[in-house]
Amino acid sequence: MTASMKTNLRLVFSFSDRLLYVFFLAYLLVPLMIFFFGWLKIGFAVLFTIVVIASAILFMLSIPATQYILQKQQSFQIIAIVLIMFVWVGLSGIGGIGLQSWDFHGRNAIFHDLISHTWPVHYDYGGYPQMDFLFGNRASLVYYFNFFLPAALIGKLLGWHWANVALLAWSFLGL
Repeated sequence: MTASMKTNLRLVFSFSDRLLYVFFLAYLLVPLMIFFFGWLKIGFAVLFTIVVIASAILFMLSIPATQYILQKQQSFQIIAIVLIMFVWVGLSGIGGIGLQSWDFHGRNAIFHDLISHTWPVHYDYGGYPQMDFLFGNRASLVYYFNFFLPAALIGKLLGWHWANVALLAWSFLGL
């Protein structure tokens, strides 16, 4: 048996780092494009989406690709790390699976409003004099909620339970 045959037996798979760049860009740009179509007029949403996608393509064309070859031991290490990450995210409270700290109350309310209200999210305080005094008769949700948008879109289509499953998956992918 030759040395190259031994190497091929240990080879599990190879991939290009372009795959990582595509994943990275998609993870950042999908929520942005959801925001464009949920908060902007359709003409601006289409224009900005075209600009963002064209910029991503130009970026991808400007970087050299590197090929990685993972051996069997490295593949097992990656699988172990991925399993640890999955447990970590599951225990973090995201998606309602693990224990949630006090900070989740506000985040869950924002997430719920992104699912149950039309986009952009507005609140009507006309019937509440205390709120009218503080905010006026209308207010908008202004928060750094871009992270929640892919899962909130799933929630709009399939409901609260699936939104939480999607948020857990989205968080895991980000990690």
